[in-house]
Amino acid sequence: MARPGDGVTAVTAVTAVTGRAAAVRGAASPCASAMPGLQRGSRLLATLLQPLRVPRAYVRSKPPEHPLSPAEQVIAFSIMFACFMLPTAWILRNIEHYKSRPE
Repeated sequence: MARPGDGVTAVTAVTAVTGRAAAVRGAASPCASAMPGLQRGSRLLATLLQPLRVPRAYVRSKPPEHPLSPAEQVIAFSIMFACFMLPTAWILRNIEHYKSRPE
């Protein structure tokens, strides 16, 4: 394989690699038609590997239009508490049953 600095011309290098000589020194190689696709693919790969740019969100906070009453807040937090804690409590209560089950 011809290496740069060996005194090998472009025509000789193309001949050594492909078995065909280029018509003119500096002419496009026989694989030139595949290069735009390769360049497009490498650009796509480079774009995909860059970190995503997240557009800046212009969040403006205002007081709520309809504030929740203390009773509504208690009901909402009670439901959230139950949704998180009841399944956990069930599992912890029945852990011995789960341990003794055959696989």
